[in-house]
Amino acid sequence: MSASNALWQMLPGWIPSFLGHAASHSVWERRLAADPVNAFSPQWQQIEDAVLQSHSAAASTAGADADVDGEIDTGADSKADDQANAQWGLQSVTLHTNASSVSNAPWAGPWPEQLPGDKAKLGHIKACFGDPLIQDQNLAIYQVQSPQAMDWVAQCMLTPQGFLQNLTLVRMHAWQPLIDVAPKFVASAFETSPSNPSFFAPCAARSMAPSSGWYEGGLPSNHRLHTFFAGSDVRLVYRVQGERFPTLGVQPSEDEELVQWRWMRAE
Repeated sequence: MSASNALWQMLPGWIPSFLGHAASHSVWERRLAADPVNAFSPQWQQIEDAVLQSHSAAASTAGADADVDGEIDTGADSKADDQANAQWGLQSVTLHTNASSVSNAPWAGPWPEQLPGDKAKLGHIKACFGDPLIQDQNLAIYQVQSPQAMDWVAQCMLTPQGFLQNLTLVRMHAWQPLIDVAPKFVASAFETSPSNPSFFAPCAARSMAPSSGWYEGGLPSNHRLHTFFAGSDVRLVYRVQGERFPTLGVQPSEDEELVQWRWMRAE
């Protein structure tokens, strides 16, 4: 497994689905309710509908986009209706390490062995992302492809001693529409109805989904990472019938074969 693939598998599951995607304010409100985006120093853009509707026009209109940093403002005022219909895109997110000088909230998730968080130095980063586009004393920028094969930039800030402070992932591709799916999951409470076949047997790791819907991945109860993945967003995925299940990023990688996927509900 390549170093970058190992990193992608350890990202919170919402990052590949949200980064570089755009939707109305009201859709984002529903989608962000269950995902801790604000813990990742998000950078938002308010964009024109035409940018989202026409990918071919994205490059020419990008310069006119208005960057708006921070959280989406949910305050009600006389422009509430316009705000609810405005298109917002998630431009970048940042994962801080314990060495970060700008955040007291480092990412609590696991870093891959090849990029060990605040112990990572430039050699680790190059092994993960290849040769940098730009490199300075405390900055290295790389062109990378997202887990969905979209163009991203990985910006790495280093301490004066050369250790990784934070990793910022920035979308470079044309804006993609955010899928408006907001399922309400209840742990260990699968729906039972003729239209929701909860009678499906658990699906093996890397197998293909027998029906379109939401699935929950998990490890055996006696596995040391069972509790971690039971509370992680990466365990919840939507698959269409015949689509292969992703890997969870279990370490050691051989234990990925222990993962089972249980059908939860349709759209």
